Amino acid sequence: TQRLPYFQALKTLQSADLLLVPGSDDPQYTASKIYPYILSQKTIIAVFHQSSSVVELLQQTSAGFVQTFADEAEDQPLAENLYREWSKLLITPKLDINWVAFQPHLALEKTRQQVAIFNQVLASI
Repeated sequence: TQRLPYFQALKTLQSADLLLVPGSDDPQYTASKIYPYILSQKTIIAVFHQSSSVVELLQQTSAGFVQTFADEAEDQPLAENLYREWSKLLITPKLDINWVAFQPHLALEKTRQQVAIFNQVLASI
């Protein structure tokens, strides 16, 4: 797969009207770029295995619509539901991100957690 350079990818996200995030049938798969997608403040439509960490993140933050599936998914109802939601979002994009739920994923909180670990190590010396 040909990939965009990081800053070009960020510019592309900002230029988009809506973001489509295809997942994987691997339950352990997580989209490494899901955080910049949310930070772009664009409506997201995602398709992920129900066990992916992306599902919980998108549901908690209300950052977009996520269509989930299980290991033994039936394609037709999933496709119809995805098409219905996509059609609604194309007409009326819904963007009401829960930034409080997103706080644990921001650099400030991640830095605080890392410093706490360093402090524990230093305290044990």
